[in-house]
Amino acid sequence: MNSEIYRQVKMAQRFYYLAVKFENRLPKGTVDFAKKICDVYTKMAKKMELSLNSKELLDEILK
Repeated sequence: MNSEIYRQVKMAQRFYYLAVKFENRLPKGTVDFAKKICDVYTKMAKKMELSLNSKELLDEILK
């Protein structure tokens, strides 16, 4: 899998996770922006049919 795109998808998902976790402290626009960014990167990964191989999946699970 392309590691750069994977890294960007993970960052977008983490940004969204943190925005939702702290949504009572952040402006609503920030949470909406995080959701849009996460959707864009997730759709891009699906469109490119990216997936983790078994070693990468194992590394993610054991983190």
